Amino acid sequence: MSATLDRLVTDAACIERRRVDTSAAFFLSIEFQRTGFLVHKLYRASYGRMPRRAEFLPDARQAARGVVVGTPGWEKLLDDNTRAPSSMNGSRAPISSSTSTS
Repeated sequence: MSATLDRLVTDAACIERRRVDTSAAFFLSIEFQRTGFLVHKLYRASYGRMPRRAEFLPDARQAARGVVVGTPGWEKLLDDNTRAPSSMNGSRAPISSSTSTS
């Protein structure tokens, strides 16, 4: 095991492959597809643009709050959670307009 860790630390290409694999696993996960992508679609539909990081993270966290795929009732909890950002998103001004200085 130690030899593997040593190889990972010194092999930049291996480290990059591991990062790509981890990122791919995240974006292909059920949680992201049903939370993060929903937030992304809501911003595209509501504002005609992708969400900014400061907008995306809190909404995606809210949608995924308490969800552990595979536990009893996770799908219902996820559905309940994704209704909240849907209703909140429409009533909130985009960050660009809410933080502008006039």
